[in-house]
Amino acid sequence: MEVVQFVMYDKLFFWMEVMSISGRTHEAIAILKRTLEWPELNVYCLLVCHGTYLIPNNKLTIFIHDILRFVSAFVTLISASAPHIYLSALPFAPEHSLVAEKFSSRFPNTLTVTEGRPAQWPFTLFTAECDKGSVDCLVFSPDEKMFACASFENVYICDSETGHLISGPFEA
Repeated sequence: MEVVQFVMYDKLFFWMEVMSISGRTHEAIAILKRTLEWPELNVYCLLVCHGTYLIPNNKLTIFIHDILRFVSAFVTLISASAPHIYLSALPFAPEHSLVAEKFSSRFPNTLTVTEGRPAQWPFTLFTAECDKGSVDCLVFSPDEKMFACASFENVYICDSETGHLISGPFEA
């Protein structure tokens, strides 16, 4: 677990650079999700307030969840070019992102957004590249790597990590 902490807290951006340069940025999302499944990180406590919620009860788990949001939000930019980690993703990450709080001070000579930066991550991870109208049905594949969304006219197959269109439209 010490190695995971070292990579996540100290070498995260170097790992992301390698994933970007090797054309494997999308795989970083799957790696982070698998890491969160480890028993050592899979410790949750119940929060009861207007319902029951499971929340992570481990600082590293909470940090990895934030890394997952960071990578998911900026995967397209980071995939295009490793410097976007520093030039686009970090400056535009929400103010209270744990990744931004941890790493912004390490790169003082990069772009700084002084106004208009969101405080928290939005609830929406991505917008799927489906029909421009309403989506009437959504179903995930058994492995949750893809989903199909359908309107009354068309069906689309999309990547569940990014929302990018894989195939379609097919007539419904």
